[in-house]
Amino acid sequence: MQRRLEVIFFTLSSITASLKAIVENKKISI
Repeated sequence: MQRRLEVIFFTLSSITASLKAIVENKKISI
């Protein structure tokens, strides 16, 4: 169960980082 929570947390962190990168790229392009 602990392993699963770590994987979920890591996935959410990766998704959040990706979204932030996309937002920053859009701000720069604009």
